[in-house]
Amino acid sequence: METLSLGNPIPERWRGKFPSEGGGILAFSEHDFHISIGFPLLSRKEVVAGREGKIRAGLLPQKDALIMLADIGGAIVVDTSFDPSKVHPDDRGMPSRKEDEGFAVSFALFDTAQDMTMALRFASVTPQFSSLLENMISDLYTRLKEDPRFDGEKSVREAYEKYPSPADMWKDCVAIEYLGQKFRKDDPAPASPAL
Repeated sequence: METLSLGNPIPERWRGKFPSEGGGILAFSEHDFHISIGFPLLSRKEVVAGREGKIRAGLLPQKDALIMLADIGGAIVVDTSFDPSKVHPDDRGMPSRKEDEGFAVSFALFDTAQDMTMALRFASVTPQFSSLLENMISDLYTRLKEDPRFDGEKSVREAYEKYPSPADMWKDCVAIEYLGQKFRKDDPAPASPAL
C-alpha cells in the first residue's frame, strides 16, 4: 500500500491514469471509496480550494456506469466515472457500514504537470447519500454479472456525448450533497438536487 503525503509524487496506481487535460478517478470497492482529481499546472486558487474548500458531490447514474460530479470549492468542477467491469473481481463489493452511518471518502488532488500531491482530505457522506450510492453500485454489479451486453465504457462515452461539460451534468443528478456535512439518524432521504 502506498502512502500519500502532500508534496510527494503521484502514487504509481494513479500515474498516467488522468486525461492530459485533467480529470478524475472514482474508486469504489470492498476496501475503499476515494475520489482522485488530477490536473496539469493547478493554480494557487485551485490548490487552496482542494485543501480547504467545500466539496459538493452529485450522483448521475448511467445504464452501465455511474458518474459522480465534484465541485471543489467553486474552483474545479470535474466528473469521475465508475465502471464496475474495471474493478478487479476480488475487490468488487462495497465498504461495510451500518444503516445509520455514512461512507468515508478519501479525496486527493494532484498536479499532473509537477507530478505532485497537492491536497488530501478525508470526509463522509450522509447515510441517505451512502444508501443511494450503495444501491446504485450494487445494481451495476448485478447487471455486470447477469447481462453479457454490459458496457460501462459505452455508457460513460454516451454521457460525455450528451453533456458538453461536467457543469451541464448537475441538473440531472439524482442526489447532491456537500461532503463532510453533519448528519443525524432522522435526516430525510436523499439529499435534494436543488442546492
